[in-house]
Amino acid sequence: MAALVAVLAIGATGCWPKPAEMSVTPKRVELNRKGEMKSLVARVIDRDGQEILPHNPVVWSSSDSNIVSVSPTGMAMALSSGRAMISASILGGTVTDTCEVFVRIIDSLAVHPGVAVMAVGETKSFAATLRDDNAGAIPDVTVYWSTSNPNVASVTQAGVVQALGPGEATLSATYGSVEGEAKIEVLSPEDMAAIRAGEDAESK
Repeated sequence: MAALVAVLAIGATGCWPKPAEMSVTPKRVELNRKGEMKSLVARVIDRDGQEILPHNPVVWSSSDSNIVSVSPTGMAMALSSGRAMISASILGGTVTDTCEVFVRIIDSLAVHPGVAVMAVGETKSFAATLRDDNAGAIPDVTVYWSTSNPNVASVTQAGVVQALGPGEATLSATYGSVEGEAKIEVLSPEDMAAIRAGEDAESK
């Protein structure tokens, strides 16, 4: 409405309100997939604190177009992992504001340990390591855990596996379209005891 009032005022006075400041929203954006997009909005404010329609179009730019690009309408798109600033400006850059963009493109997901032999009734914790397209570790990412055979092994969303019955199962950790796996073999307590007895005998 304020912008419409400004336009009507222009028609009455013939003077275009002079921009005093700009505000870009949101101020911070996280993008987690290559090609993921986010629309940014630039509001131009006059000296009276009213939003106006600028006489010249807003110019958008990226501090690193290899990390994130931005269209003439303020659409940011993730290209590779890293940090960049998106700027919106008018009047040759004398009135400007920015948005900080973090891109974390997950390239791989590994489950540790990758192989485990367990006895029925045992529990074991597994961990997932995610890396971006620059091979950097990505912290604080929640993955979804599942097993291929819940009769053999179950898993909590904290990555804790419980051995339920003899057999084999695949443990999977997924984040979006990226997946990592571990192989689990569950033995009866008697078979596990025999294996451990054999290992103890070999070590002596």
